[in-house]
Amino acid sequence: MRDRSDVDGRIERAIRQLIARAVFVNDVVARRLGLRMIDMEVLNLVAMPGGPASHGEVAGATGLPSTSVTRVLDRLEAAGFIRREPDAKDRRRIVLVPDRGRLAAFERLYAPLRDANRARNARYPVAELESVARYLEEHVADRSGVGAMTSHAKDA
Repeated sequence: MRDRSDVDGRIERAIRQLIARAVFVNDVVARRLGLRMIDMEVLNLVAMPGGPASHGEVAGATGLPSTSVTRVLDRLEAAGFIRREPDAKDRRRIVLVPDRGRLAAFERLYAPLRDANRARNARYPVAELESVARYLEEHVADRSGVGAMTSHAKDA
């Protein structure tokens, strides 16, 4: 039986390696789309089902200062990836609407990675995948330490 600290160390190393690989892959995708890395990461969040749908939600999800969020959204809108539209339920509120046609290139570039992930997932029982999903969702939901890291971020 493995020691908990050994498993904790393996998980920490794997997360760090996964983050590093994601950064490199995302940088390539961003360059191919003519975007800055930060713009592409915000686009990824906005385009995700249930993702942030307003300026304030993007700021909350990323921890970026409001001025940075404004600049990122301006660039994404100028590139045709999003539109700002009045909210149908509250016309005082502006919502971010991803342009599905423009996102097709984004999706095509990630298709090989998505396919590889699905093939890998197919090798595991659903119960194990549920544990992995819950673990990752807890990481995403845990904002401890993120605010301190992003509060010193330079304007994008």
